[in-house]
Amino acid sequence: MAQRMQPQSDWGAVVANARFGRIQVVEMLDAEKKVMYRAPIWSQARGEVVCTVNDNFGIAMTESFRPAVLDPILYADRWAELGIIDPFAPEFVEKQGMTLLEMVRGYTQVLGDEAREETRYDIEKVAAIGHHNTDTANMVTSPFVAVAKGTTRPSGKEPDANEQIKRVVWVPAEATRDLPTICGFTHGVLHQVRGWALKQDDPFWRELGERL
Repeated sequence: MAQRMQPQSDWGAVVANARFGRIQVVEMLDAEKKVMYRAPIWSQARGEVVCTVNDNFGIAMTESFRPAVLDPILYADRWAELGIIDPFAPEFVEKQGMTLLEMVRGYTQVLGDEAREETRYDIEKVAAIGHHNTDTANMVTSPFVAVAKGTTRPSGKEPDANEQIKRVVWVPAEATRDLPTICGFTHGVLHQVRGWALKQDDPFWRELGERL
């Protein structure tokens, strides 16, 4: 019998937010229903990662500041001795956050709306091609992966006020093979899109796959 999980008896919901989702502590049970360990799981609100491609095979990426991420250079060589990294430790607290190159992604109820908001341009031919999960040990839900053709028509939409987007960059498809980012969504979705694109009859998407 496979492992199962159940809500932790003394406290369940850690964070619940209608917009972002719910983080809950659960107890993992063995085949005999004995508690093995406790861990958090995260059930996100409906999300998507959108590979937005323009006519020149440029892929829309944002330079976004992510306040929760620590640059691995700060701890990688000492990770074993430091143990679990505390981002509020004196040596880290002033260095929190990284600006990362990322594929367009976020929470939305309408397929493709993240691309319309973050690039500020309209899109067309948007289609869901699958799902992606960067942490299958703890993530309950898997955001949609979508592809879309970018246009030069203003969308009339703006990024959320909480987004810390410095700029939008249209990265040539070939340049994504050596993309300087630690964003797992971006690397994983690029690989997923490439596999999908190479199987398409539409010459535009097939050429995209060959360029990726």
